[in-house]
Amino acid sequence: MNFNMSMAHPLAQSPHFVEMVEKLKELWRTQQAEMEILDIGSKQDFKHHNDLPLARIKRIMKSDEDVRMISAEAPILFAKACELFILELTIRAWTFSEFNKRNGLEKEDVCQVLQSTDIFDFLAEVIINQPDRGGGPPLQPVP
Repeated sequence: MNFNMSMAHPLAQSPHFVEMVEKLKELWRTQQAEMEILDIGSKQDFKHHNDLPLARIKRIMKSDEDVRMISAEAPILFAKACELFILELTIRAWTFSEFNKRNGLEKEDVCQVLQSTDIFDFLAEVIINQPDRGGGPPLQPVP
C-alpha cells in the first residue's frame, strides 16, 4: 500500500496523517475480507453485487475506438476497481477536510489529495487545468 504524500504538505506532519493511514489500512483489510468470504454462486450473482451501473461502464469502455469486444467479466472488475478508487479518494479527501477544520468535503479537499499524493499524479494535471465552477481561473498547485 502506498500512503506517500508530499512531505512538504503540513498534513504529512500532523496526527491527521496517522489517522488517515489507519483508516486506509482498515479499508483494505475490510475489502480483502469481504472478497475472501464473498458467497457468489454464479456470474449473474456477482453482476448484482456492485453499486455502479455496469452498462454505463461498458459504454465508457467502448468509447475507445481500439476496443472491439469486452468480456462479461471486465465491466464487473472495473466497477469494483472504481468503487475502491472512490473509497480511497474519499478517505484521503476527508482527512484534508478535517485537517482544515471543515465538516464537509469540498472540491479543494479532493484537489489537495490529487496534488499531494504520489499515486494520483496521473490526475493532478486534469484537476489543475479545470476552471473553478464560478468561472474563475484554474486551480494552482499546492506547494
